[in-house]
Amino acid sequence: MRTPLRLLTARVSDLVHRRRATLGVVCAVVLASAVPAAIGAGEGMPLLGGERNPSADASRTLTDETQIVANNNRYATRQSNKSGNGGGAIYGCRSGPGGTPTENEPCLRGNNLSGGLAFEFETNGNEVGTIVAAGGIDTINPNAAPFRTNAAGKVNNLDADRVDGLDRFEVAVSPQGTVEARSEGRITVSRTAVGSYRVNLPAAEIVGDDVNCFFQVTPRGAPAFAAADSASPSGSIAAVRTFAPGGQPADAAFSLSASCQPRALSPAPRG
Repeated sequence: MRTPLRLLTARVSDLVHRRRATLGVVCAVVLASAVPAAIGAGEGMPLLGGERNPSADASRTLTDETQIVANNNRYATRQSNKSGNGGGAIYGCRSGPGGTPTENEPCLRGNNLSGGLAFEFETNGNEVGTIVAAGGIDTINPNAAPFRTNAAGKVNNLDADRVDGLDRFEVAVSPQGTVEARSEGRITVSRTAVGSYRVNLPAAEIVGDDVNCFFQVTPRGAPAFAAADSASPSGSIAAVRTFAPGGQPADAAFSLSASCQPRALSPAPRG
């Protein structure tokens, strides 16, 4: 007996729908049992943009390092923020003092395994950054050091005389008025009379036209005395006088150091 084509089509369609429904139920059961376990573990899950990864739940925090390893000639990762008041990245930790030598890893560590730089900081503004110890930026912490270093080399543009707001100049002069050593190539010296010298400092060029310079002069070699005073309204010229032990003017070798700063920043005289 032949089955009409219309009836045969209806039976096939009914069978297909039943199998799809069964497959859907099976898939739903598998996902319902597998997803919570994966999310609870945390490891191996993809990162979710705009969310906390993996969760604020302490039981779901990652228990091992997440490593991103690249082999290219740029950067392994790049984090950027196009907002006008948002940062690029923040790294927080709860490590104790001592750093890597005490196995208290810092919140951020840059380690160049070759011979290049470990870090660079750059800004288009006039202040590159801050280092803040306990107490806040507006509170002086006398027990805190901004950093430690084993490097003893000179840092360009970060000499000690610049750190304290003063420009420091040093010069060693012979009895004849010849410069034997100087910290700045533009320092010049002239002998104007017996035991009298004029030392020109480039302070006005570096600090400004109106400066206060604080002088300290030390005689060298034979027993002698020396004194130094400002010899110009701008404050950048020193008049040095040297004397024999008896008090009379006498040529003598001396060393002069001067710390200069804009007059507007100099402390007011005590009265």
